[in-house]
Amino acid sequence: MTTDVTDRDTKSTEEHDVQRKIRQGAVFVVVGRIGGVALIFLVNAILARALPPNDYATYLLLMSWIVCGGILGRMGMDRVMIRYISESMATNDADRLRSSLRQSLYIVAIASSLLAMISFAILPYFSSTVFGLTLDPGTLAIVVILFLIATALQLCTEYLRGFDEIQLSALFDAKVSGPLVNFVNVVALLCLLNTGRLTLQVALSAYLFSMIVTLVGAAIALYNRSKTLLQSTSDTQALTESIPVTKLNLAIVAWPILLTQVIEFLTTNGDLWIVVSRCESVEAAAYGAARRLALLFALPIYMVNNTIMGSIPRLNALQKRDELQSMLQGSAFLATMASFAMMLPVLSMPQLTLQLVYGSQYAPYGMTLICLALGYGIFCATGSAAFALLLTGHERFVLISTFATGLLLLYGGPFVAETYGINGVAIFSTVLLFVKQISLCVAARKYVGVWSYANPSSFRWLTQNRSRTKAEC
Repeated sequence: MTTDVTDRDTKSTEEHDVQRKIRQGAVFVVVGRIGGVALIFLVNAILARALPPNDYATYLLLMSWIVCGGILGRMGMDRVMIRYISESMATNDADRLRSSLRQSLYIVAIASSLLAMISFAILPYFSSTVFGLTLDPGTLAIVVILFLIATALQLCTEYLRGFDEIQLSALFDAKVSGPLVNFVNVVALLCLLNTGRLTLQVALSAYLFSMIVTLVGAAIALYNRSKTLLQSTSDTQALTESIPVTKLNLAIVAWPILLTQVIEFLTTNGDLWIVVSRCESVEAAAYGAARRLALLFALPIYMVNNTIMGSIPRLNALQKRDELQSMLQGSAFLATMASFAMMLPVLSMPQLTLQLVYGSQYAPYGMTLICLALGYGIFCATGSAAFALLLTGHERFVLISTFATGLLLLYGGPFVAETYGINGVAIFSTVLLFVKQISLCVAARKYVGVWSYANPSSFRWLTQNRSRTKAEC
């Protein structure tokens, strides 16, 4: 009897801890993401006015190269380590936690260094041949260093996310909308703007400075957090037998995730590339404008993913299927409500929205905006099925689904663009996204044992302990 009561109390405490971290982390993630987006708009506004158009276009192109290089340099370890860290913490396995940290850092250090050397050798030829750009040695060196620092910073961020440090991971995020990186960058650019010496290389140097400052802060936070957790975990008996983590183990898990990230990066931009290559320039510009606006409706699910990512492998390792499903469905419902709340005014006046945001020449393409917006609404409604699979050892199904979607877009997209124009491409990409998300949702139920679609009844799980605590008080 006493044992049953103790088990229930322990389960209730663990569940409340997950709920509390999600609630607190969600607020910080939302504020950080909104602030980061506002700051990146400010960065672009400063650079668009201070740099010549050609230099500004080159800056944006180099930023995309750095993002792509960061994906390759991390070798999929960012997602792998969220799973390994969270599972090790859940089972109090200090040896597994320590070895996985050490081995993953070794793999990323070797891979990113080799990739940096290769990039330094081939980027000048690639940029001049494909894009007609001539990169001087100084600019090239800054780009390669940025690639290395971005890799290290994002890895630190994901390690912190695995440690359930949602606030710190949101603060130090190395992605485009990272709040601290962009804040330091804005301050640096404003100081340089007053000197009148803002050039392309100076702008890249300012971004490099902001990345270094953020990396130092992230490294200190990660060291302190990992040292504390390793000590506390070492003092507690492991719940399961420790299984040594080797470089081969990590590589086997990481390669499908790396391929998924690369294919996802390509397919995410594939529809726009197809439109640019197959349609008139006016329609291509309209599609790009509508797509950029529609992406705002996917922000809620991205925020949700950043908040709950670390809790997925933890609940799965503890065999808490009901709690995991409640978390996935409740957070998906919250993201869906936020997405459609932003979407409804736009859907009711799509032409006026495009006119106000981009100008009167884009007003006739309201239907394109509607199709794309509905696709991202479906994306939110199906929830975090991909992460439920990726972070529980079923990453290969996500790879297969992403690869199949990419092939369909590659072979069907050009025909649709030539036959039906940009509205056809918008509908086609939305249908592909719908099929992919449904397949992931069903796969999460089959392999993980949970549904991830939005469910209003599960939303109460995120707040029930708060209500219970107030009642007890």
